[in-house]
Amino acid sequence: MTSFRCNLTAPFFLLVQGTYAPLPAGLYSDSLRALVAALLQRRPTERPSVKQLLTHQFVRPYLERYCRLVLHKVLREETTDATTPASAPACRERETTLTPPPPPP
Repeated sequence: MTSFRCNLTAPFFLLVQGTYAPLPAGLYSDSLRALVAALLQRRPTERPSVKQLLTHQFVRPYLERYCRLVLHKVLREETTDATTPASAPACRERETTLTPPPPPP
């Protein structure tokens, strides 16, 4: 059996010291680069809050897509639930109005 070895202290010290190279512009989008830079701020008070993260231009499309997928699944499960036959037609109507989520940027 092989063991997995990794030095996790090196990235920690880079963050604490605030010495790390930004993500390359040619490989990553500007919004992802901005998000990573914000998350790696040395002072915790300068890092984004959870609310700010959830509304960040990079995170928001993924979050919206996830919410649409969950809603779609919930509505589909409601329509097949035999314990609520009265609500099934209404759920089917709502389900048909859902559009598939767009691919993330």
